[in-house]
Amino acid sequence: RVALRIGGTHFEWERRAAGASEQVHRKRLHRALWQHCQGTPEVEREAVLARVEQLFGVVPGDEADARPMTADEIRELHASGLISIGAHTRTHRPLPTLGADEQRREIEGSRQDCRELTGVLPTCFAYPHGKFDETSAQLARTAGFSLACSTNEELAWLRGDQYLLPRVSVGDLSAGRFDWWLRSRWLH
Repeated sequence: RVALRIGGTHFEWERRAAGASEQVHRKRLHRALWQHCQGTPEVEREAVLARVEQLFGVVPGDEADARPMTADEIRELHASGLISIGAHTRTHRPLPTLGADEQRREIEGSRQDCRELTGVLPTCFAYPHGKFDETSAQLARTAGFSLACSTNEELAWLRGDQYLLPRVSVGDLSAGRFDWWLRSRWLH
């Protein structure tokens, strides 16, 4: 059983599935804690992570693939011309949990941050956690983005709203498995 104070709220989680593996329990706890912390300010999230590390004896690793990219790596990726860099807010909190002024600061600020890193204003925006409301979409439009993506699993249609684009999560699939998944899920 895990009980934590997170900001002004109480988080409690208890194992419920008898016979489930330790890995399954950890994944369920991670998901529940992640969902609870989505709208929490960064300082509080960091405190929660430190407490969870202490509770479970976790020592944060120095894994090369589990870290944010450095500014130099972002510049190198941008300079390659292989991809474009888009904006995603400054703090990654779900936009509908914020007031209009804070949403504006997050959206416009992240666009300017991208410009400082790459020298180019990004044209694409992705809503953190795929969450948005009418204000978020309008602010993405007025900030100068050409499009914005959610995580609504659907195909994009020609006449769809450019600021409410769906996105299909592919995962780590082989080419054959991806082809099967695409045909069975979307192209039947």
